[in-house]
Amino acid sequence: MKLFKNVDIKDLNNILEKGILPISKTGNDNWEDDYRTNNSKDVVYLFSAKNGASFVNYGLALIEVEVEATINEMSENDINKDSYIEYICSEVKPSEILNVYIPNFVDFNDSRVTKVDYSCKYWTIEGLENLEGSARNQFEATAPTSTSDFNYLRGENLNETMIDTAKWFYEI
Repeated sequence: MKLFKNVDIKDLNNILEKGILPISKTGNDNWEDDYRTNNSKDVVYLFSAKNGASFVNYGLALIEVEVEATINEMSENDINKDSYIEYICSEVKPSEILNVYIPNFVDFNDSRVTKVDYSCKYWTIEGLENLEGSARNQFEATAPTSTSDFNYLRGENLNETMIDTAKWFYEI
């Protein structure tokens, strides 16, 4: 089945070479204390979005895979319960990676990666609005793109306030 996973840009080279492996094999557990639910570290988590969104809080790279996986029941209090169906498998081999998508403003060049346009909202005094025009240009010029970066995916306005985004969609 065709499923997806968002990952950090900095992990793409390893993933393209070795596939998507569980935390127990990679040791790549970058969750802050008390922020990770009690999920197994011995499986890979994938998703099928209910509304087509990308879940950039896990990373800007969206990986499309073709694998056999089983549904993983999410807890009732999981913040993403209504956003996607979660699946698990033991690993994703490099040959099972169909596509890798990243937003076109990200500085990452690899022939195996497709740069795509995106849309998202950002917070203004009036509420959520489409990120476009000069606000989008400023966001793209100033937002850190790795989940390990301070203020990940938060741009900076000319007046030094933050540009906070939400509801990301990749045009794939």
